[in-house]
Amino acid sequence: MQDKNKIDLHDLGIIILAAGASKRLGTPKQLLKHTDGDSFAKRICKMAIGTGIKNISVVIPDNNEHIMLETKDDRISCFFNYPNNEISESILHGFWFLCEQPMELSAILIVVCDQPYLELSLLKQIISLYQNTNASLIASRYKNGAIGTPALFSKPFFNDLITLEGDRGAIAIIKQNLEKTHFVEFPQGDFDIDTSEDYETFLHTKNARIKYE
Repeated sequence: MQDKNKIDLHDLGIIILAAGASKRLGTPKQLLKHTDGDSFAKRICKMAIGTGIKNISVVIPDNNEHIMLETKDDRISCFFNYPNNEISESILHGFWFLCEQPMELSAILIVVCDQPYLELSLLKQIISLYQNTNASLIASRYKNGAIGTPALFSKPFFNDLITLEGDRGAIAIIKQNLEKTHFVEFPQGDFDIDTSEDYETFLHTKNARIKYE
């Protein structure tokens, strides 16, 4: 029997942040291939859909048709952001779409596309934790003790999300409210793709793991 008090997936939304300019990399990181063959952009979109959540928005760089094709899916709404705009602008773009939906959302999960070790199981863990505890905030905790995305923000913090400014990411809200935050362990979450060296390191490590596991 389904728990009547359990939060329904229809009450949740996902914002995928994939509008980075990739200046240090020199090529759009969103289009780099993961070891599973999908681009980073397509992979994170598949994961978002795999959670079962229906309200999903992805924010990508303006006028990049290649990234748009990688994120194109009838189950995801795509929004453009100028690559030089700050993180807060991307969050705002995704947020306004989700909040315009007929269903009033109780929480929003924010994910990024350049964490190569992110798996669907972690997103489901966060969602399950929220459903079972109604936690106000949930963040990922990395092996170095840092906290970051994926992170979930419940409705009382929506106003904090839309009032972020500049390149101030949503994790600033978490840091200001640690006493209200639940954590999930994501040891490799501190590794993201910013440079070609990062990408080569990931490919070497991931391929070695696949070969010897």
